[in-house]
Amino acid sequence: MMITPLAQRGEHHGILRERSKRPFIAFVWVAKTLRNWYRINRTRRILSQMSDEQLKDVGLSRYDV
Repeated sequence: MMITPLAQRGEHHGILRERSKRPFIAFVWVAKTLRNWYRINRTRRILSQMSDEQLKDVGLSRYDV
């Protein structure tokens, strides 16, 4: 079977497109991880500043925080 230069170029570009997505996927994963860490940290900080009565109102105890 003979492969034409056009088909070879098409396959080559497909490989390059796949490789170019990998760093972007890693960047998105890092960004999501940092965003989740920030949200968790902010929530803990806010809950730790609440009084025992406020925590009880939302169904938590000091031990849960």
